[in-house]
Amino acid sequence: MPVKWVIVDDGSTDRTPEIVSRYLAQYPWIEMFQMPQRRDRSFAAKVEAFNAGYERVKGLYYEIIGNLDADISFERDHFEFLAKKFSEDPTLGVAGTVFREEGYSSERDSFEGHRHVAGGCQLFRQQCWEQIGGYIPHRGGGIDWMA
Repeated sequence: MPVKWVIVDDGSTDRTPEIVSRYLAQYPWIEMFQMPQRRDRSFAAKVEAFNAGYERVKGLYYEIIGNLDADISFERDHFEFLAKKFSEDPTLGVAGTVFREEGYSSERDSFEGHRHVAGGCQLFRQQCWEQIGGYIPHRGGGIDWMA
């Protein structure tokens, strides 16, 4: 069971609060947090949203922390698969999987290939997360460029 999930809504238009509210009573480890309305859009907005969620779990003990974009879908055992990778390799600091969308594969089509963990779904070991200092807001680049 997760220690905590913080679902951060930063102005979505996909009914995120409505959808999450259906699960709040059923799963006490889920929390919904709404960011204040913002006017501009930038890569830094995701970092600000993640950091707002991180503030809600900062004092809790956890082994793995991660982020997941709302538009990502994956296999049922996705997190179990990644958690196993962390337990098998105590030196593993960050993990994710290859992503595919119509006409694109991050493994095949990006210059980083299998060595890159896409920003849409990244998991970090707590020690690694703290050593890198978390995500750094940068208006011109995504979190996977800066972490």
